[in-house]
Amino acid sequence: MKPLANIRDVSKRFASATAVDDFSLSIEAGEMLALLRSNGAGKTTLIRMIVGLIRTDDGEIARAFATGGERPRGVLGYLPEKRGL
Repeated sequence: MKPLANIRDVSKRFASATAVDDFSLSIEAGEMLALLRSNGAGKTTLIRMIVGLIRTDDGEIARAFATGGERPRGVLGYLPEKRGL
């Protein structure tokens, strides 16, 4: 069965700060996942890349729920802690 999301060698940098550095993970359908680290470790940045809100600098995220690099709609929900209005 194809993974729901396959994250390979993903990195994201903001100016001189590296938020996510060479991260890989495969998420299978039906799995539960928790991201646990200290503040500033890149958890929110990783989630934003998975749902398609921001692009990776390096690596690739293949999603079974979106095609052609499109942002997934109606399949995946994302509720950030702080709303950017």
